[in-house]
Amino acid sequence: MTHAAAARGNHHHDLVGALSAAAATITVGASVAVSSLLTDYPALGGQAARYAVAAAVLAGLLRAREGGFRRPSGRDLVYVVALATTGLIGFNLFLLAALETADPAAVGVIVGCAPVLLAVSGPLMAGRRPGGRVLVAAGVVVLGAALVEGGGGATLAGVLFAVGALFGEAAFSLLAAPVLPRLGPLALSTYACVAGSLLLGGGAFLVDGASAMPRPTATEATALLVLAVAVTAGAFVAFYTGVERLGVARAGLFTGLIPIGALLGAAAVDGDAVTPLRVVGVGIVATGVVAGMTGGGSGGRGTGNGGRGARRAARPTQPPFGVPVVGPPQHRLAETPGRDLVAAGDAELGVGAVTAPFDRVLGEEQGGGDPPGTTRGPRHPQVSGPGHRDDAPDPAGDRPRRC
Repeated sequence: MTHAAAARGNHHHDLVGALSAAAATITVGASVAVSSLLTDYPALGGQAARYAVAAAVLAGLLRAREGGFRRPSGRDLVYVVALATTGLIGFNLFLLAALETADPAAVGVIVGCAPVLLAVSGPLMAGRRPGGRVLVAAGVVVLGAALVEGGGGATLAGVLFAVGALFGEAAFSLLAAPVLPRLGPLALSTYACVAGSLLLGGGAFLVDGASAMPRPTATEATALLVLAVAVTAGAFVAFYTGVERLGVARAGLFTGLIPIGALLGAAAVDGDAVTPLRVVGVGIVATGVVAGMTGGGSGGRGTGNGGRGARRAARPTQPPFGVPVVGPPQHRLAETPGRDLVAAGDAELGVGAVTAPFDRVLGEEQGGGDPPGTTRGPRHPQVSGPGHRDDAPDPAGDRPRRC
């Protein structure tokens, strides 16, 4: 492949990621108007129903597209549950608490700082310094988002709750990064919705009892369906596609489009919501996103070809629908020639330090693993290229290898 062809491939790869992340965040922002129709419905029960419907939709897509369900490892499940607890449940609970003690505009400004938080934490967790260009671009995006949101008052409790929602928003991306190369956006979104639905459903019945999920009105049922299908199922897969292709830092820039989506939704109901100051804010957000996307360097680029190669190496090729998946166990995949791509893809996505606590716990549960420096041989015999000898000595035991 020529250098020009590779450059075109990278450009298309990033373009798909950018469009996916933009569509996801604008959809989430525009859903504020839809969520306002559920103010009289129990919050926990409504969220549980929303994620349950989304999980059913995603499970059907997963089966149709990949021919079955990819069984997550124990390590994957730890991340999925942590993501659902913080990025789904924690974010919503903190956000609701913040809105009770602070103006929505003030809460939006604080939560709108997510691009800066992701631009810093994503590279740091991958063992790199944050890219200066992406960090500056994130600051520009936050400034524009603040202009779109406007000003507002807040109590100390409201600020603290809003900060909690901010960290929940960041966790939605950071905790997804380690498992995206293995599961992919569709499977990860499915398992996250299943976990969120189970946790929220249990909490709803503990708090509200039998009245946790009353029969919704026609308006409430329509709102729940829209939130489940478009805002949850559709937006989750789209945003995780952006994270997979762009990396945490650059995909995080697009969270600045959430206030713009909210403005578009409000403008559809009330044309007076659009003011010259907010239009200027929209332009500043767009400038910051474009500046961050066109920047190079370690902080700017996400996965690139390495991310695509890592996913191919970490996930066995899917056969046609209905054909069972047969492939090596996940813990053997790093022993394939693509292991360098797996490592590179994980590093770019922001795995790094964030995986260490979970890896240690899971390693102890599984007996500690192999001692440092130990290299396992392949489970099955492998045929080499020209010059391969069947009686070549085995590095592990000096025994002849047989094909």
